[in-house]
Amino acid sequence: MNSEQQMDAFPIGNDPESSYQVRRGGKRLKKIDRLEGAGFRWQNIGAFRMEYELRKDRIGPLATLSFRSVCGSLAFAACAGGRWSFKRVGFLKPRITVRLRRYHQDLAVYHPSVWSGGGALTTSVGANFRIRTEFWERELEVRGVNSETLIRMSSNQFFSSGGDLEIMEAAADLPELPWLVCFIWYLALIMSMDSAAASAACCASLYT
Repeated sequence: MNSEQQMDAFPIGNDPESSYQVRRGGKRLKKIDRLEGAGFRWQNIGAFRMEYELRKDRIGPLATLSFRSVCGSLAFAACAGGRWSFKRVGFLKPRITVRLRRYHQDLAVYHPSVWSGGGALTTSVGANFRIRTEFWERELEVRGVNSETLIRMSSNQFFSSGGDLEIMEAAADLPELPWLVCFIWYLALIMSMDSAAASAACCASLYT
């Protein structure tokens, strides 16, 4: 069974996406809504694949994130609240789209800032978030319209090996929380991939 088949969902209501209960490797994902505090951790679970699980202490898995390939930006996220796809598009003006799985409309779009770290994340229903990135300090934050921190991601090592997630009290009831905790981890991994590619290009230029 491949990773997409393992992430197939089973409807329990009338909503074709948000009412899904999702299974991963035969295990039902725990609900992530109304959870808060520290102790959450994204961890790589694929020896040679970009597949990750979110857990909290002994609770989990709470969510999953899986890249289609190690060379592309398309990734699939799942939790008990639904399933989504994340993908970076555009060259001169790159952005990242968030979509419900098997839907072609954008649920949200992230526009990175050219002049400062982070960017703006806007949903299709008008909710606005700011992403603050301090990659060299290995920290990212999702902030609300009043600049309050909602979600914080950090790592003592490179993000590719895992990252610690903290959900603030103000974010506990956000309807966007299930996909936001997946998106911030996706963004951390994309930044790690970009940094690795830039380092490789720099090293290659020294020998040409």
